[in-house]
Amino acid sequence: LALILMATTALPQERDVAKADALFREGRALFKKGEYEAACPKLEESYRLDPAAGTGVSLGDCFEKSGKVASALLAYQAARTLLKPGDPRIGPVEKEISALEKRTPRLAIRLAPGAPEGTEVKRDGRTVEASKLRTPVVVNPGKYKIVVTAPGRESASFRVTLVEGQTRELVVEPGAPVDGVEPRGQTSGTPSQHSAPGQPAPDCASTRRTWGYVAGGVG
Repeated sequence: LALILMATTALPQERDVAKADALFREGRALFKKGEYEAACPKLEESYRLDPAAGTGVSLGDCFEKSGKVASALLAYQAARTLLKPGDPRIGPVEKEISALEKRTPRLAIRLAPGAPEGTEVKRDGRTVEASKLRTPVVVNPGKYKIVVTAPGRESASFRVTLVEGQTRELVVEPGAPVDGVEPRGQTSGTPSQHSAPGQPAPDCASTRRTWGYVAGGVG
């Protein structure tokens, strides 16, 4: 949603005004009937095809009525950037933005200390960029599933529920090490080939025999 709303205000794109207008009318008709779940996608597609301030305002209103306050906030913010100075809608739109900023939940995901190199975090199936970790991001109220994976580690999943106005920080980490796999970025417990003082040196003959078996097996 953020990509659609923000990118369309800044980047040139092929517009389909006729189709956008038709979708807008369909969306508004459904909105007036209270069928918000059906109305919002039509208004969103209309905005994508022809970014217009009025469509953005209607989309924000639709999302707000359906309880998706974060989506509504983004829609109103995008609409505000399209309103020209002196437009009478500026005041009401800024009022909606101010109210929604207080209602919108925010979630920050932070990796626990010691997480191995290559750890990946996904929220509801979408990868969370490393640069976005620790940063509170606006989300709609509801339940979220966070899955953490890393080389050589079992995956771990976390669930969190947020309500309006709530800000939470969730500390996550991958699961336990997988047997026989050494995670990147961490030291292994395998003894060094160089003997410590007072310890017997490795059996070189035994090592050669082992490699011989390996070579034979590969052959």
